[in-house]
Amino acid sequence: YVYEDGTPARDPIIIHKEYGDHYKIVTPAIPGFTPDIAVVEGIVEHDDIHVVVTYIANIYNLTIKYVDRNGKEMADPYEDRLKSGDNYDVESPKINRYKPNLDRVTGVMPAQDTIITVIYSRVEEPTIVFDEFDTPLGLGFSTGISSGDCYE
Repeated sequence: YVYEDGTPARDPIIIHKEYGDHYKIVTPAIPGFTPDIAVVEGIVEHDDIHVVVTYIANIYNLTIKYVDRNGKEMADPYEDRLKSGDNYDVESPKINRYKPNLDRVTGVMPAQDTIITVIYSRVEEPTIVFDEFDTPLGLGFSTGISSGDCYE
């Protein structure tokens, strides 16, 4: 039992049968993989029978939805097809005057279809209040100007 890259997937199953005997072995399941031979069976016709079963990684759907707090779609969804165990790293789209709860969506693909939702919140533009001298508050003069002094 091997994976596609040839590395062992599990210990071999060894059975002892006589010449002419029927054998049937159901391939053990490994989550996230499909064996190329589901059942190994036949009749013993010679001394040793060696069968290699290869486990092929299943492909799963990754969908990232981009919505606002009310569920309204803010951008087209990101879609990809990945094998179980593959890494993904997707930057959330920039949307003017909105901030996502996740700037990047990263992870390892599980052995199932996955939907991730990124929620955008509206960013209010700051309000700048001016004092009577048209100076933004908090940026007032601290140079010690006295009444009657000229400032240019």
